[in-house]
This record gives sequence, C-alpha cells and structure tokens, in this order.
Amino acid sequence: MDQVAIYAKYIQGFVAGKKFRSPFPWRSDKDPSFSTKWFGDYLCWKDFGDEARSDANKKDVIGFVACYHGENRDEAEERIRSDGFDLIPTTRSFKDRISDIRLPFYFKYSVLRDEHLRYFKMIGVSEDILVKYGIFALDSISKKGREFMKSTSTNLAFYWKFGGAEKGYFPFEQKKKKFWHENVDELEGFEQLDFKRKDLIITKSMKDILVLKSLGYNPISSSGESSLHLIVDRLDDLAGFEDIVVWGDPDSQGEKYAEGIKEIFESVGKTVRRAKSTNGKDPSDILANTQNSKIIHLIIRKSA
Repeated sequence: MDQVAIYAKYIQGFVAGKKFRSPFPWRSDKDPSFSTKWFGDYLCWKDFGDEARSDANKKDVIGFVACYHGENRDEAEERIRSDGFDLIPTTRSFKDRISDIRLPFYFKYSVLRDEHLRYFKMIGVSEDILVKYGIFALDSISKKGREFMKSTSTNLAFYWKFGGAEKGYFPFEQKKKKFWHENVDELEGFEQLDFKRKDLIITKSMKDILVLKSLGYNPISSSGESSLHLIVDRLDDLAGFEDIVVWGDPDSQGEKYAEGIKEIFESVGKTVRRAKSTNGKDPSDILANTQNSKIIHLIIRKSA
C-alpha cells in the first residue's frame, strides 16, 4: 500500500517528509490544521481542529479515507482496493525511519578570511582550489535553535556542500568531534572530477582531496568505509578510469576501506593500487609536517 500516493489523491501538493502540515482537506481553514507523520511503517494523520475525530479513526490512511468519505473502515478499505492499492503497508527502510527522528544541523557559514587561507597555504592549497570545491568559513553549528559548536580565532572551522550533503570541519577541536555532517549522499569531489583523464585517486577526506588536486591529481573521497555504497552508486561513471589508486589510513579501518574499494572495482575488471606512506600519514599530514610534495608523488608512484 503506497500510503503517500493515497494521501496525495486527496490533498493537492502532498509530500511526506519528516512532517507535512496543511489546511484540513475538507474545511476552509486559514491556518494549517492537518498533519501527517511517520510512525514505523504507518503514515498517520491528525486533525488539530477536531482531535477526537482523528483519534476515533485510528489516525492511519484507512481511517483518513473513511473520515473523508463519511464511511466505516470496511468501506474505506474497499474504496482503497478499487483505486488499485493493496492494504499491506510498504515496509520502510531503517535509513528512512532514522531520517524521521534525526533533527538537522544548521550550519552558519561565511566567506573565507585571511586566517583560513593561511591554514590551507601551509599544506599547499591555493584560494582558487578552495573556491573550486566550495570551501567556506564555518562560523557555528546549531540544533533546535541552540548553538553547540562555534568557530574562534584559535579553533577555525570550515564548511562545504556536495550533492545534498553538508559538512563542517574543526581541525583543531580537542574535546568534541572534528567532523559534523548532514545527508551524505554523494562522493566528495565527484562534481570536480575530470572524466577526460585516465587516473583517479580515492582518499578519505576533503582536505586530502584539496592537497592532491593542488598537486595535479584527480581525487575523490567516499568519506570512509561506512560510505562505500557511494562508490557502488557511481561505479558506472568511475569504471572508465584506468589508473586507480586508493590512499586510506594505515590502521585496520583503513585496510577495510582499501580492500572494500578494490573489491568494488575488481567486480568490473579494474585493478586498484594502494598507496602506503612509510610514516602512516595521509597526504595533508605529510605536507604539513615536511613541506615536501615529492614524498607524496613517490608514494603514489610506488603504490601496488
């Protein structure tokens, strides 16, 4: 049973996100008095102008149709069947259920200032590259109207958006998380990839993407082993690359990340080489510590 489609049959412009509000369908209300909200697999409704009526009709889509037509539930079920719907609710994914209850972050951002540009200059990233990837200064992060992360002169932060996702990064944060994100649904750096080239480097962070791009490479990131499905989603687009290198962390999670990417590309007949630094550092750390980009070039050339 497509509950969204049934509601949409009666309510113009109906969409089912975290919550839907509108004037009640059969009253000329000035203010929104009708609401729907997911409870498990059931998209339930409420009449704020007559709560007793919505409660009496069990608040589900069958009760909504019954109330709309002045019928009992058996008659409403028959009407739903005659409209081509079955009566078994479509099972919703775990991801969809979580999205209903997870409250969004609000990222407040602004143009990069001198102190932000100096930070990236230390790892060889120019302002042009930052503009190309849409990097901004992150001022603060809020949730439910409450600010809980704030950038300062000693705790700089950065913001970027890719696909439908937003990310915030506090590189100097010591007590809380350094990364904050919403709705990651795309590979970082995918929009900036040069598909005319044959080489591709897959890393694990936007900072490494910026460094590798500055050194002339063609990089993307899937944001970690938990997001490898993003590689699968874009495999048709990425299968045209011939020289593929993965540069993950040197720990066990990094091993899983690299092996996962290798398996994905091997499924379409592609070979993936793995870059391993001798000191266990990623590209941005190497440049920050040594200021020697030749080390990065050497590690990539020797990857196997």
